[in-house]
This record gives sequence, C-alpha cells and structure tokens, in this order.
Amino acid sequence: MNNFNPSVDILIACYNGEKYINRCLNSVLNQTYKNISIIIVNDGSTDNSKKIIKEYSKNNKNIKLINQENKGLAKTRNILLDNAKSNYIYFLDVDDFIDNNCIENMINALDGYNDAVVAPAKIINKNKIKEFYITNKIKDKYNIEKYLISNTIFAWNILIRRELFNNIKFYDEYSFFEDCGIMTYLLYKYNNVKIIDKANYNYIIYKDSLSHSSKMRYKRIYSSLMQLNNLYNLIKQENFKKLPKCLNDQLAFYHCVVFTYIQFQSDITKQEKKSLKKQLKNLEKNNWKLHFPRRYWKFWYFFLYRLFGY
Repeated sequence: MNNFNPSVDILIACYNGEKYINRCLNSVLNQTYKNISIIIVNDGSTDNSKKIIKEYSKNNKNIKLINQENKGLAKTRNILLDNAKSNYIYFLDVDDFIDNNCIENMINALDGYNDAVVAPAKIINKNKIKEFYITNKIKDKYNIEKYLISNTIFAWNILIRRELFNNIKFYDEYSFFEDCGIMTYLLYKYNNVKIIDKANYNYIIYKDSLSHSSKMRYKRIYSSLMQLNNLYNLIKQENFKKLPKCLNDQLAFYHCVVFTYIQFQSDITKQEKKSLKKQLKNLEKNNWKLHFPRRYWKFWYFFLYRLFGY
C-alpha cells in the first residue's frame, strides 16, 4: 500500500436485505484498507434488516445506520450522499459483496490525484462467474472516453471523489438503470479517471431482483424516459458543438434499453405503448440525431439474454 491514505465512505442502501446483509457488511469490515466508514440507510425494510444492522453498528463504531420510511433506491442514494463526509465514496448494493482487497486496489490506483477509479465486476449467476463488460476490455488505463464507448456505467464499483456530487442528484426511484446516466455524465465531465482491469465487486444475479422482474408498468417506463431526458439536459449544459462519440453511444444504449422494455417487457396497453414510443422518439428528435453503433448487435444478445435467460 502506498502512503496515500484518503478517507472512504462505503454507501449502502438496504431494503429487505436480511438474506444478504451479513455477507455484504462482513466484506466491508474485512477490507485490507482501513480508513473506511460505512453508511447504511435502512429504507423502510419490513424484515429483520434493521435489527441485524443495529447489532453490527453496536460492535463497529465506523458504521452509521439511518432509518427511514421507504423512499426508493434513488432517493435513498441521495440521502447517503448527503451524509457522506469522506474524501471518496463507493456505492455497494446490499445483495452484493466485495473482495477483501477491493478498496485497497482502488486507492493504490488513484495515484493521489484522480477523481475516480472504475473497474469491471464479477457477475455471479448460479455459481458461474464471469467478468462484466458490454464489449471489450480497455487497455488504455486513462482513456475514459474509450471506456464509456464500450461499457455501461453503474453507481456501484466506482471509487469517486465525493465533491463531484455537490450539485448532482440521482433521478427518480421508479426508473430502471437510474444510476447509469448520472455516472456516465460525471465520468465524462470530470475525466481525470483511472481504469483498472481487476474485478473486485461481486454482482449476484437473483431471479426475484427488481432489475430482473418480468414486466414493467407504465409509471416505471415513463420515469425512465424522464431520466433519459434529465441526462440530455445535463449534457446540453456543456454546450457541445458536436456530441462526443462516447456520449452518443451511451445515449443510444439507453434508447435501446427503454425501447426494449416498451416493446418486450411491459405490462401496458397498446395506447400506452404507442405513447411511450412517441415520447422516446421525440427525445432524440428534439436533441441530437443519434448514431447506433454496429456493435450493438452484441448488446441485443446480451440484454435479451439477461431479460429472458435467467
């Protein structure tokens, strides 16, 4: 370990996580890097999550528990951000866990000045493990634009400077992929980012998880459209004469995601489906003409497999 020793807040949103919380918290408490605090928001859990976390907090002074009525993931993540005080933050989902040297590896990669470190994750499905990339690994450890072109960005598995979120909030708890747009925008705007190829985050696939539920209602798809509109508005603040390719590709990806849910994964009427498609089309029409990369055939295989294969 180098002499660079910044403080890190591990931010965990918990809703009915009694089956996973022990594994999640133990993975953080066993980190080889010790300048860590843990902030957990119990988002109105109806199981024993609150009791379990309370026991952990009694025995570990670096755990802060916040209890609230259920507000959803996005609002809970905003509350976590409001309570974070450390130099860097790291989001961890309650049903996942990290390797013991995860934070140390990321701190060592910072070089003392980077705004963020991003890494792949290990996707675990029925004890089968593979590293998660949409397309290919990136060899250039400092080219975030190439990384954004080839990968989907989530809130988890990124060590990022806390102050980058001073004027940024996650959008709406009803949308899916509610973190992707915000994280994409931040990593592009503050592009002093280090990329590592070591996967230390363990993302577990559960059949009953929200992101793999079988059908989406109108409200959730509409919220995702509004989230996409929010991303457009953020990007327009940069006054680009021409939309950078990496942002074009990310916007195109989200259009594919929303369209897929409307067309294949929605429990909505024909009229609602028609309305949502029109709104999605207008988002592109009123902003930039998007170019959809040829490689997105890989995305379709991947995405449909995730939807229907598990």
